[in-house]
Amino acid sequence: MQEAVYRIAIIDDHRLFVAGLELILKRLADTVTLDCFISPDDCLAAEHDYDLIVLDFYIPGHSALDTIAALRERDEAVPIVLLSSSVSPVDRSSALAAGATEFVQKHAEPDQLLETLRRVLTRSETGTPTDGRFETPEIPGLTPRQVEIMLLVGKGYSNKEIARFLTISPETVKTHLKEVFLRFGLRNRVEAIDFTRQNGLG
Repeated sequence: MQEAVYRIAIIDDHRLFVAGLELILKRLADTVTLDCFISPDDCLAAEHDYDLIVLDFYIPGHSALDTIAALRERDEAVPIVLLSSSVSPVDRSSALAAGATEFVQKHAEPDQLLETLRRVLTRSETGTPTDGRFETPEIPGLTPRQVEIMLLVGKGYSNKEIARFLTISPETVKTHLKEVFLRFGLRNRVEAIDFTRQNGLG
């Protein structure tokens, strides 16, 4: 049986987290070569072909979605796994739509992350991609759509931008927000943003 040999790129500016991640990635196979980059630009400038790219969703000065597009332009087939502390379903859906292979929360258990990476590397089709690794927040009194809208409100998006992002009409956004404002006694956008932070959405 041929020994698995992997070359993996890590793009993350948090060195302490990367040190722990390296230990997990080394368990993927007997031979794992890791190239660590603190910025997407450094990775894009590298001349190596990778079996897997692990990308931090939030790197100051860089858009994860633009990075995914650039990586895809360079290599259409390479698996790209996004790691993020975000629990936002909007962040997840936008990353997957941009071309990410998988979206995993940074606080996932090491064995869960390892299982996901192994499945990605072997192109396994079994199981739900993010089952047990991504939790959509549930806020009592809010529908799933209202949670998505409030997540975007917390990020500072306007009604028109939210409508465009979620492919719904601005009037639908306005109707949902009016209902949320009345239900929770919110008087303005500032209080709405505070509400998202208090409920772990900001």
